[in-house]
Amino acid sequence: MSTLSLRSWLLGARPAPDENRLHIWGLLLVGLNVILWWFGWMCPGSGIGIADHYPYEAINMLPGYALLVPLLGPLLFFGLLFLRRLCKKCWSYYACTGLMLGLTLAALLVVVWNFWAVGYIYENFQPLY
Repeated sequence: MSTLSLRSWLLGARPAPDENRLHIWGLLLVGLNVILWWFGWMCPGSGIGIADHYPYEAINMLPGYALLVPLLGPLLFFGLLFLRRLCKKCWSYYACTGLMLGLTLAALLVVVWNFWAVGYIYENFQPLY
């Protein structure tokens, strides 16, 4: 892979209208968002029982309403991916690309935060029986 094609994907440069190549970085980003959406459905279930059996300090470590980010972020990503194809101006294309990358990073951070917090709670807190 050449540096020019990697730089154009990272900066969001649009391919020529007659280009029909597969862009591997975009495909990987779409795959990551599908996986994040799946993990977004798993995240709320990972904390079941913590509120009943662990102290209040442990419950405060969980993301709470931030769990909506992995559920809604990938859906917004796919909507922006569709809208990005219709962008005629360079600034609108870059804005869509930036929002897509931001949504992906936010969803990834919330998923990692949730599973780290659940693991930390189970390892370091004693249940309140």
